[in-house]
Amino acid sequence: MYREVAKEQLMPKNFVFYKPEEHQQIIDNLEKSKARAIICATGRNPSLAGGVYPFPLIEDGDFNIPSVYMTEEEGKRLLAYIGKQVTRKSISRRIPGAIDNATGVTILLIIAELLNDYSGNKQIEIVAFNGEDYYDVTGQMKYIIDNQGNFDNILLNINIYGAAYKDGKSTFSFFDLPYMINQKVLKIISKYPGIVEGV
Repeated sequence: MYREVAKEQLMPKNFVFYKPEEHQQIIDNLEKSKARAIICATGRNPSLAGGVYPFPLIEDGDFNIPSVYMTEEEGKRLLAYIGKQVTRKSISRRIPGAIDNATGVTILLIIAELLNDYSGNKQIEIVAFNGEDYYDVTGQMKYIIDNQGNFDNILLNINIYGAAYKDGKSTFSFFDLPYMINQKVLKIISKYPGIVEGV
């Protein structure tokens, strides 16, 4: 897979919150092709997969065709061998994601400890989801099912993601936040030069 078809990471086929039709068609065609393996040459896209180059085109626990990925330059060299027999050796291992999102979990544990003696009039719920990129978002779906009819009572949701990234400042991005809460947060973070308002 090369050029246009490999321009962005494919969303997992059973990811309920975001399912681009183009991605679903590509996945469907791949599965119908009965390919034994997929080699992906992905380009540079700073907005995808944390700006990693090359980025993994397919990360989906429900997709059963093995795939590997390489740089666009390596892909160009491989094109010369179309129609010839090749051998692919894939060596993989699982590694923890420090900022995606072990640091977020660490911060949740620290917050839980700091709130040990909290006695305010608002209930604070600390939830560690299994990640928005996880292919079938079981944690989020369970939370939605368990809280049917209760979402109007939720004042604020804070998502902690990519915390403690060493090469940049920490950012707070606001999405549909009531004006007064927005202003309070801005006042607080203005005291900390390492924290800025994000997009």
